[in-house]
Amino acid sequence: MLLQEFWDDRYVGYCERLREVTRVGYESAWRCHVEPVFGSMELADIGVDDIELWLSGFASPGAARKAWAVLRQMLRKAAKWGYLEVDVTRLEIDLPAKPLYVPRLLTIGQTRRQLQGFYGHALEAWLIVDSCLALRPEEGYGVDWADIDMRSGITHIQRGVQWVAGHEVVVPPKTELSDRFLPLPRFAGRAVSSVT
Repeated sequence: MLLQEFWDDRYVGYCERLREVTRVGYESAWRCHVEPVFGSMELADIGVDDIELWLSGFASPGAARKAWAVLRQMLRKAAKWGYLEVDVTRLEIDLPAKPLYVPRLLTIGQTRRQLQGFYGHALEAWLIVDSCLALRPEEGYGVDWADIDMRSGITHIQRGVQWVAGHEVVVPPKTELSDRFLPLPRFAGRAVSSVT
């Protein structure tokens, strides 16, 4: 079976169960990186040398890793579903080196100035909640006032909002542990209740 046929006949149906943002990312990686190189190859003919040569041609290690994640999952599913006898992904594949990522964090002073800059703004309360709870962007967009107990400051993080393929999507938390209750610091709880 060709990888293109596997994509069309089996894998696309599997992807329907995934979060929309994940599915759109997989489709993009397939269309831009995987299909042009491997789409017309037989599943059983895709080998470690082919994969490593392909990965070495990427300008960005991040793009290579994303494309490899899609191809790897396709090959693993093909083996699991009986289309491949040997799962080539279990062999050692050399990936491009990933650059060291060190996130830039705001200092306490920078955070204070940012919050002061939003004083009286329509987004002031949202920024206070988002800054104090260190939420993922999608989680911050998904916080609703009903999620905050104004007496205790306990905030229930239970949804996210994403912009996917030109429209807004409300999604459940990314993982089971992401659905959680977080306490706002006392100053934040007072500030939020006075703004809302």
